Amino acid sequence: MIKCRTLDGKTKWISKDKMRLRPSAYGIIRDRESLLLVRMKSAGKYFFPGGGVELGEKVTDSLTREVKEETGIDIEVERFFIFREDFFYYEPNDTAFHGLLLFFLCRPTSWELIKDNKVEDDNAEKPRWVKVSDLKKNDFYGCGKDVFSLWLKEFQHEF
Repeated sequence: MIKCRTLDGKTKWISKDKMRLRPSAYGIIRDRESLLLVRMKSAGKYFFPGGGVELGEKVTDSLTREVKEETGIDIEVERFFIFREDFFYYEPNDTAFHGLLLFFLCRPTSWELIKDNKVEDDNAEKPRWVKVSDLKKNDFYGCGKDVFSLWLKEFQHEF
């Protein structure tokens, strides 16, 4: 049995044969003093835009596609930042994932966000530019807490 995190942050034990491997890419997208974030519908907390890599799709192509679907903006992927691993259970589909999460530093090449009702994602909503000074570690969902803290530690001298 594998210990998985549920969308609401609880624990659920799942048999190994029910697990699916899920590589995914997420963008840490900064514009001056703000980060581009989405809200997780299930938890009401922030996360970085991005999502699953489709079979045969390059990771960076997946990232630019997912960011466009969730936020409406275009990005330039600058460099890899950090890797995280996650075991999570997605209740709506009764599916468990072994997540391989790749986080990249990105630069926006457009800035106008799509309207909330146009976000093309099951669990992400409300894309927003959020001032870094207004953010705390606990505002983030799952491993986003750790990723935000590490990013802030590395780049805090720029604020």
